[in-house]
Amino acid sequence: MAETQFEGALRQRGLRVTDERRAVFRVLAEAGRPLTRAELVDVLAEAGVGSATAYRTIAAFAEAGIVQPVTIGDDIAYELLPPYASHHHHFHCVSCGEIFEVRVASCQAITIDDAPGPVLYHQVEAYGVCERCISARPRGVLPSPSGSRER
Repeated sequence: MAETQFEGALRQRGLRVTDERRAVFRVLAEAGRPLTRAELVDVLAEAGVGSATAYRTIAAFAEAGIVQPVTIGDDIAYELLPPYASHHHHFHCVSCGEIFEVRVASCQAITIDDAPGPVLYHQVEAYGVCERCISARPRGVLPSPSGSRER
């Protein structure tokens, strides 16, 4: 169903439905997490999609409101927006760098009084230490709140 909606959204915006665009959509839909451009290019190369096509497709999807950028450390990753994926936010572990999808019920109907225009989407980014990293550390020892990742 999401792929049918995706194809309809492309056509509605005057974009052609191509095998390459379908491939990018499927990779993002099946990933289960945000993917960087480099990760997308690597996976799509196996399907015969060139890097320039992958970059152009991600840019077109972002402009069309199909994907949104997600900051991961010093990099940018991309994930599908609703209705192509469930609405969620992110918890970044500052220790291991893993990103977890989280639900924030009170942010579902956000209002911004000073917004210069309509809010199309929003994202909440929470930073902390995941349970796995907490259990791997000596009791009571947590990373500093600087937000820098340990490696």
